[in-house]
Amino acid sequence: MGRLSLVDERQEEITLAFYEVAKEVGLENASIAKVADKMKISKGLVMHYFDTKESLIFALNDHILKSYLNFVVSEKYINISTREELESYISSLFSREWNYYIDDGVFYSFYAMIYQNEKIRQNYKGFLEAIRNGINTILINCYNKGIILNSDIPKISNILYALIDGAYFQLGAQINNEDNYKNESQLFIDHALGLLNFSKLN
Repeated sequence: MGRLSLVDERQEEITLAFYEVAKEVGLENASIAKVADKMKISKGLVMHYFDTKESLIFALNDHILKSYLNFVVSEKYINISTREELESYISSLFSREWNYYIDDGVFYSFYAMIYQNEKIRQNYKGFLEAIRNGINTILINCYNKGIILNSDIPKISNILYALIDGAYFQLGAQINNEDNYKNESQLFIDHALGLLNFSKLN
């Protein structure tokens, strides 16, 4: 992969600063001016790269998506070759590993904005499709290797993502209670695994 251009580097720096500001004050209260203060640069310099808050939100969405895809389609799982590895992958999708990639408060503030802005809604739709496609890629690989026998992989991927998304929201209430979190997450993992028709050869 080639080195980022100076413009790309600066845009990434500003996007990450916007993310940090959103964590501190909430996405709805984050602004170009606050990003400039955070970076100790002029507001005009920020606007040279992002002329509106909406453009910053789109950049943040792209950053979130790339982070999530690095998790969902990581090198660790892209070449799954056994049932045990697939079960480990499914379990990871219901873990708190997601938190390493995006703050819950920022994510759900971003999620709320899809009901207020059509462009952001379309942007988020692309985000969901990319994540589902990532899961789909993993499962197709497992199907091709004879680990699972499901032929309706796109349908399974869609249901699985919906289960993950709903579980993540519900499990957020249990993050300070490890036993409850573990019990509830295992319930979702078992249901997710129940969607898969495992080959008896694996």
